[in-house]
Amino acid sequence: MYIYNASQKAHNIFAKIYYEMELLTTLLLAHLLADFPLQTNSMAAWKGKSNAILLLHVVVHIIVLWSLLGLKVALLPLVLTLGIAHWLIDWSKPRLPLDTVRSFILDQCVHVLCLLVAARIGCALYHFQSYAVISAPLLYTSLLISFGLGIMVYYWLWTSTLNDEIVQRHWYLRWGHEQLLMFEQWTGYGLLCMIFFGAFFKQ
Repeated sequence: MYIYNASQKAHNIFAKIYYEMELLTTLLLAHLLADFPLQTNSMAAWKGKSNAILLLHVVVHIIVLWSLLGLKVALLPLVLTLGIAHWLIDWSKPRLPLDTVRSFILDQCVHVLCLLVAARIGCALYHFQSYAVISAPLLYTSLLISFGLGIMVYYWLWTSTLNDEIVQRHWYLRWGHEQLLMFEQWTGYGLLCMIFFGAFFKQ
């Protein structure tokens, strides 16, 4: 009896960890997709000046996250709360006395911190259930690719801060400055198609 109870407790602990990691991965994936391939350069530039553009950006985040969570009505409070948090963070970003690269890093760190908290609270509120619309292998693979998209955007921002003479002197800096952002977005579109078909065939 004791061994059975201990085994049951261990199973419950691992199940909770699994579901929390699945929810966190889904939240991170939705954030990276909406912040990078689904956010154009002009949208990123204008959202700090226009509340309408910022609202559009947040709506994209909400749609992507809710879709990845299976459009469950019960999860709308979590999704909308994260949308409001995203709006507040992005509204504050251009008002900070930081350069572009540091502002980008701080912005992403605060977003990730919010997602960590949301995953912890969300799993407790929703009784550690699985809501992901794609299989675990595709979910984690997509997250890794999405992190790569974020690194590409960071590299592009960094090259934008360099002196033009230095950029023109090195082909990899020149390519990063001129072509990487387009490559990142098209890679992101391909990833979105892969996720869509993964969700379709999982049904």
